[in-house]
Amino acid sequence: MSIPASKPRKGMSDIKTLSGSENKDHPAYRTYLKLGTLEMQRLRKQKERDAAVTLIAQIDESLAQINNEISTLNKNVKKACQPYTNTRQDKKVPLSSLQQGFRLRY
Repeated sequence: MSIPASKPRKGMSDIKTLSGSENKDHPAYRTYLKLGTLEMQRLRKQKERDAAVTLIAQIDESLAQINNEISTLNKNVKKACQPYTNTRQDKKVPLSSLQQGFRLRY
C-alpha cells in the first residue's frame, strides 16, 4: 500500500476575491471621467442660463423704454393732429388767380 499523496496547502494567493475583477467592457476610470465631464457640462449650462436670464432682463428694460417713447410720440401726434383754430379771417383767393396757375418771378 502506498501512502496517498497529499495536496499542497492553499495560501493567501489562492483566496478568490472581487477586488481584482473589473468589468472589462467599462473600466472604473471611464466612469470617473464621465462624471467629471458631466459636472463641467452642468456648470457651463448653468452659466449659460444665468447669462440668458441677464440678457432677457436687459431686453425687457429696452422694450419698456421703447414703449414709453412710442406712447410719448403718440401723444405728441394727437396734439399735432387736433384742429387748428385760426382767429383771423381767411383771405379769399380770387378765381382768376386760380385759373392762371402757379407763376414764378425771377
